Amino acid sequence: MQKPLAYLLIFIFLTLAGSIGADYTMARHVAERSPYYLCFASIGAISLESRLDCWAKLKANLNDDEMNIKLTEILKPLNLSPADGRTNLKHQGSIHKLHYTCHKRGLDYQVVINCDAKINGTDIIVTVKTHDPRANLQQIAARLKSAGRMDWKAYFFYSGKMPEQLDQAAQNNLMKVVLKLFKAQQINHYQDEHMTIVTAYSRVLDCDSITLNGRDCNLQASVRNDTVTDMTYIYLGSPLLLGDY
Repeated sequence: MQKPLAYLLIFIFLTLAGSIGADYTMARHVAERSPYYLCFASIGAISLESRLDCWAKLKANLNDDEMNIKLTEILKPLNLSPADGRTNLKHQGSIHKLHYTCHKRGLDYQVVINCDAKINGTDIIVTVKTHDPRANLQQIAARLKSAGRMDWKAYFFYSGKMPEQLDQAAQNNLMKVVLKLFKAQQINHYQDEHMTIVTAYSRVLDCDSITLNGRDCNLQASVRNDTVTDMTYIYLGSPLLLGDY
C-alpha cells in the first residue's frame, strides 16, 4: 500500500506544481502585454497601428560627428546600432538634420536629430510604429528614459476598429467600459453626431501626464463612426491624442 500511496502523492505534487507554473507563466505573459492591447481585446476591437513618439531637447548645437555620437547613444538602450538601419545627414542654412530609419523585430524605428545654429539648440524625436498588437511600446519608452542622458517626453497612440457603427448611446457605453478597464476618472467629455471623445486620468498607466484646466490627464479616448466603411474606429492616446483621428 505504501508504494501506490507514494506514487499518488507524487502525482498530486507534480500536478499542483504544473498548475502553479502555468498560472505564473500566464500571469507574467499578461503583465508583459500593453494595457492598451488588453483594452482592445476586452472590448472586441481589432488592433490596427500602435505608435510611440518621444521628444527631447538639448541646449547645444551639435556638429555632424556629435550628431552621430548622439544617435549611437539613443540607439543603445533600444538594442540597435547605426549599422542596423539607414542614416542620412542634410544641411540647409543654419539647420543640420540627421535622419535614421530601421525596421527590426516587427517595429519601424525613426530617429530625427534637428540642430539649429541660430537658436543654439537641438530637437530629438524618436518614433516607433508597429502593427503587432503584442508589442509593448511602454517598455521601449522606459528603456529610453532609464538611460538617464535626456529628459524624454513620451506620447502613445493606439488605433483599432470594430465591424459595425455605434450610435451615440453605444459610444458612451463603450467609453464607460474603457474608463473602467483603465480605472480612470473622466475629466472631459465631447460628443457630436459621429464622434465621442473622453479625456481622463488613469491610476494604472505608467506614463507622462499633462495638466488641463488645473487637472492631471494621462488618457484620451476617441470613438468615430466611418460612414464609408460602415465601421467604428477607436483611438487611445496617452497623455493625449495627437494629430488627426
